[in-house]
Amino acid sequence: MYHDNIVFAGNETETIQQSFHRTGPLVVVDDDLAQQKIVENCYKKSKSKVDLEFFRSGEEFIAWLCSPGAEGRSPKMVLLDINMPGLDGFDVLNELKQRDILCEIPTIVMLSTSNSKEDIEKSLDLGADAFWPKPMSLVEYVDFFKSLD
Repeated sequence: MYHDNIVFAGNETETIQQSFHRTGPLVVVDDDLAQQKIVENCYKKSKSKVDLEFFRSGEEFIAWLCSPGAEGRSPKMVLLDINMPGLDGFDVLNELKQRDILCEIPTIVMLSTSNSKEDIEKSLDLGADAFWPKPMSLVEYVDFFKSLD
C-alpha cells in the first residue's frame, strides 16, 4: 500500500483520507524536472481523474496561491519537495504559516530523498501533515495516485 513509508503527524491518516474527497488539483512542488516526469508518467498510468499541477519552485507555488483571484483556490493536496534552490520546502511551510494560508491547504506531504529523523521532525513541526521519502518504486507512486480518486 502506498502509505507504508509515510510518517504522519499525530493521527493525520484521517485528515489525508478526508482530503481525497476534496476538489482541487494535486499540486507537486519540485525543482527536479526528471522527478516531475516520473510523477507525471506514474500519474498517467494510474488513470487518476484528479487534476495535476506542477511548480518548479517554492516561490512559483506561493505566487500561484497568493495571486489576484486566487481566493478559494485550494489544492486537494500538496506534495512538497524539501531540497530546492531559493525557498526550500521548509521555507515554503514557514511562508504559508506567516501568510496564514497553511490552514487553507487540507494536506501537505513533504517529499524528500532524505529519511533523516531531523527532516521528518522539522517537517511535522512546521505544519506538514506527513513526510514521505520519495518512492523508490514507480508502483508506489501509481498506487498513491489511484487512491486519490
